Amino acid sequence: MSEVQQQVQQAIDQLVESGAIYEQDGRWVSEASSIEDVRAFHSTYYVPENATLTIVGDYPVSHQRLWDAFTDPRQLERFWGPPDYPATFTRHDLKVGGRAEYVMTGPNGESMSGSWEFTAVDPISSFEVIDGDGDLNGPSSITFTFETTPTGSRMTAVTHFPNIEAAEKLMQGMEDGLRAALPQLDAVLAEPSPSVAH
Repeated sequence: MSEVQQQVQQAIDQLVESGAIYEQDGRWVSEASSIEDVRAFHSTYYVPENATLTIVGDYPVSHQRLWDAFTDPRQLERFWGPPDYPATFTRHDLKVGGRAEYVMTGPNGESMSGSWEFTAVDPISSFEVIDGDGDLNGPSSITFTFETTPTGSRMTAVTHFPNIEAAEKLMQGMEDGLRAALPQLDAVLAEPSPSVAH
């Protein structure tokens, strides 16, 4: 039995013990789906080729305020880059087929450019981008979603890498960069949104 098959079997055993699934007419079932559905889902989506990085942040501000911070380039550039590598957005055309382009400049003047191509935009709810112009491993895509929570709002960003090699190459740098950059978002959100300021 492979490691993945062992993990699936352990999950099944836990579901049976908790009462979430039960056997009926020789099949494992639950109120939501059959165990065969769960196995099919797992074998389809839990594979190395589906490498992702998910970032979730909860903020004590309105849904609209959080959306504004991610879609206004002047606000976005205040937290998109790490403190020692701030971003400057030179283009930000938030529409399907539009592009965002930015430059991150280091403390010694070194720079790194980046870009997004917007592939989907659902105002105040989500936007999807192809990140960068691609490399040998192919471009990554990022889906940003925004929702209201009982204490404010939530942003979820899911980066989909084209393969495990791209994930291994890029993930640690992305994780480190986002850990340094995203805390700056708190200061941006503490200010009124320029789009609603008087």
